Amino acid sequence: MQFVITAYDGAGMLQKRMEVRPEHLANMSQIKGKVLCAGGLLDEEGKMKGSVMVMDFPDRELFDEYLASEPYIKPVYGRK
Repeated sequence: MQFVITAYDGAGMLQKRMEVRPEHLANMSQIKGKVLCAGGLLDEEGKMKGSVMVMDFPDRELFDEYLASEPYIKPVYGRK
């Protein structure tokens, strides 16, 4: 099953995104082959304001497991 994640950062979150980014990239390396396409979303000034990912998982349960492990979603990034 293919899933599309479109995530926009809240105001003032760019610095926090950059702090957590190494954890995000390490997590992404654990799911090689699942990411079909990914990239940052930029504002009019070329600054990152979010991201989009197209992913392929065998089922929703495995996708949800990935989401639970994603540092950009976990409480460390400011979400509960």
